[in-house]
Amino acid sequence: MSTTRIRNLSIAIGIVLVAVLAVGMAAITGSRDDSREVTLYARGMAFYLPGSDAPNPTLRVSAGEHVRITVVNDDPGVRHDLSVAPLGLTIAPLAATPGSRGSATLVVPSRPGRYPYVCTFHAQMMRGIIEVTPTGR
Repeated sequence: MSTTRIRNLSIAIGIVLVAVLAVGMAAITGSRDDSREVTLYARGMAFYLPGSDAPNPTLRVSAGEHVRITVVNDDPGVRHDLSVAPLGLTIAPLAATPGSRGSATLVVPSRPGRYPYVCTFHAQMMRGIIEVTPTGR
């Protein structure tokens, strides 16, 4: 085999290896989701965590954490949404049919504090707190 052919073959193999590594890294980082899931059920003019009868729970999160919040509407004929105005988080109004859902991901601020969440349609009754604690607590 000539030197030119060997060099061209080496270059082609190098290009293929770089492409395979790039695709592999994209698959690893692109499919990774470090978000913690929190689901709230909207029913009877309150929010509930799965399996709990405590209305409008305090959601405890750690500073810097990524939290995916999902709201599931369990109230037939009633629309609900979720807003955490101080953190810029909004879940758009859900359809007035049981099982409709909406989600948003919150990147928790690094500063500890208490932030209200509400259903903007029923803010007098459907309200709770997101409590941000320092990392590691």
